[in-house]
Amino acid sequence: MSRLAVMNLGKGDIDRGFSLVTAQLWDSSASIPMQFVGGLPPLPELASAYCRWQRLYEELYAHLNWRQIRSLVPDIDAEFEVDDDDVTNVSAEEFQTLSQTIPQLLNEWLNSPEFRPIDQRLRSQLRLDEPLQVMLVAEAEGVMRLPWSLWQFLSDYPQSELTLAPLEYARSLKSMTGPKPEKVRILAIFGSASGLDLEDDLRILQALPHAELTLLLEPIPQELTEKLW
Repeated sequence: MSRLAVMNLGKGDIDRGFSLVTAQLWDSSASIPMQFVGGLPPLPELASAYCRWQRLYEELYAHLNWRQIRSLVPDIDAEFEVDDDDVTNVSAEEFQTLSQTIPQLLNEWLNSPEFRPIDQRLRSQLRLDEPLQVMLVAEAEGVMRLPWSLWQFLSDYPQSELTLAPLEYARSLKSMTGPKPEKVRILAIFGSASGLDLEDDLRILQALPHAELTLLLEPIPQELTEKLW
């Protein structure tokens, strides 16, 4: 039996906190969901740390792409007089530190006394091996951009899937029996095709039902990064 947990953060934001968080647990055997309430405290340092991590990520990959260009066009230094030390001020050490700090901040936030009742009530109703869709609903766009996939709760329930939704959404939560299939977005990346027959692989991908396929054939690093973002 697949179940749906809708966690509504309401109209707060990460700087002021979310005074009322509502979690509803739906299943196909009941027309009315179970509902639990809690809250989340302010944590502006999480948002600022994640923004800084994103900036460092973009600068690091821009620096890597620049080094690849220089290796392909060795005369570019003479033309542009570029000093490799001046290409970027990125600190790889800071990037690694933030990569460890952000999951810790996120999970400490979601283990706060205000939110813990929701976490515990959900766990008391769920089995670790059952399919679970977790829908996060919020008005503030900033909180929706946080790396929610790092939430420990999702790791503890390996059959769970996370989706994000605005505060107002059209799909009725009551229509859980026989849901209409939604398209799955697939990014297919093909490296060098030299000596390989990729037609069968491509034909299989194109025949997948309810799929929106994006194909990259021997992409350059910049093109791959843009598609992933």
